[in-house]
Amino acid sequence: MSRKPKGPAQQDADPPKERNVQVTVALITVVGAVLAAVIAGIFGVVNSLVSKTDDKPTTPPSQTRSATPGATPHTSPSGEPCRQLPEPVTSDKYVKISYPGVGINFINYSVTYSRGSEGPFAHIEVSGQISGRIPPRQHLYPFGWSDPATTDSTSQHHTGNGLYYWGQSNQIFPDDNGCWSQLRRKLGYSGAQGLTFRHYYGLISDSDLPCLERLSDANKSDNGLDLDQLTRCGVNFIGYITIPTKHL
Repeated sequence: MSRKPKGPAQQDADPPKERNVQVTVALITVVGAVLAAVIAGIFGVVNSLVSKTDDKPTTPPSQTRSATPGATPHTSPSGEPCRQLPEPVTSDKYVKISYPGVGINFINYSVTYSRGSEGPFAHIEVSGQISGRIPPRQHLYPFGWSDPATTDSTSQHHTGNGLYYWGQSNQIFPDDNGCWSQLRRKLGYSGAQGLTFRHYYGLISDSDLPCLERLSDANKSDNGLDLDQLTRCGVNFIGYITIPTKHL
């Protein structure tokens, strides 16, 4: 039995399904292309950022500033750097002595050597920063001391005498941030190289200062003062640094 050919209505029954499939495929293709473009754009932006980042130094800015060998740059509470010394610089481990309300955050020193018509000398330059405030009507001074266990570079190889040396012109004047420095000066006498020195930092009041002045004036031979004399004059040490020097 022969099958009748389909009429126009029957021939159009299937094509709408095919068109729906085609439209869906087309939409998927378009969405895929859009997503691919978006992903590509994201990768492009990331690569651009990475390439820019690679051009920058990896060290934080605060660490890229050159520091003097052997010393650590120090800043005041306001963020301003305290004075940096010329090379060579030693950051000494400051030995603290208990004293209420004032101390020293750091001390750096630079020791250099010279030979001239007056003979060979060691020279020292110092900078530091105090913590707290110097009490009213008090003064801060360094007191030099030489270690009896060490010898100098003279032919007699003198040992340190273990006495204290004070100079009124060496008073320390911290700024508003506690920073202070003292310019280059001679360290000991000609040929003193080889001795290990200490700088003790001490406070003395207005009322006790004349006592120290009288002792200093009476010490004509400049042999130094002993600890009992300083104690009687009211000197209060807040700490010290150790300063070794090289033999000639």
